[in-house]
Amino acid sequence: FDKQIKVWDVERGTVVMEVSKASAVPKCVTWHPDQSCLLVGQSDNHVVQYELSTGDVVQEYDRHLGEVNAVFFLDGGKRFVSSSDDKSLRIWEFGVPIEVKTVADPSQHAAPACTRE
Repeated sequence: FDKQIKVWDVERGTVVMEVSKASAVPKCVTWHPDQSCLLVGQSDNHVVQYELSTGDVVQEYDRHLGEVNAVFFLDGGKRFVSSSDDKSLRIWEFGVPIEVKTVADPSQHAAPACTRE
């Protein structure tokens, strides 16, 4: 677990971009629909937004209380959902580090994977 995120060209087998600034172990990754950035769910309870052109951190979303297990975009990239070991699902406005909605039930199991289907 080297805390690195690598974007690969699978046809050539080469690394196109490497983000070595991850502050924790990446657990899940999703692309923004316009391909401009990545959202990375991490073991330190944060969702981190990386700009693909520079590899820099643009925004951190830090409201989860457990490791982030899944992230995916909604509404053409205007919002996204994250799930965590804290047994919550959080809906966020993209670019704003405060969740719009939280769904949590401590008596249930964590959601290790989510899909918009």
